[in-house]
Amino acid sequence: MITREEAKELARRECERRGLGFDEPVRVIGGPLRYRVWTRSNARGGNVIVSVHRWNGETEVVAVTPK
Repeated sequence: MITREEAKELARRECERRGLGFDEPVRVIGGPLRYRVWTRSNARGGNVIVSVHRWNGETEVVAVTPK
């Protein structure tokens, strides 16, 4: 199973791969099957939300919010 720190790192790599910012602070929210990783978690707008599968580490960008 993927840890929260591993999920954060996988999300960072996915953002880099897609040319998206990975701005701190980052919040990792755990669910039963997936983590949700939110960048710029202290701001409304300019966030990147990445879903990371807890078992296999598969990543998917769920949303990029406008600034």
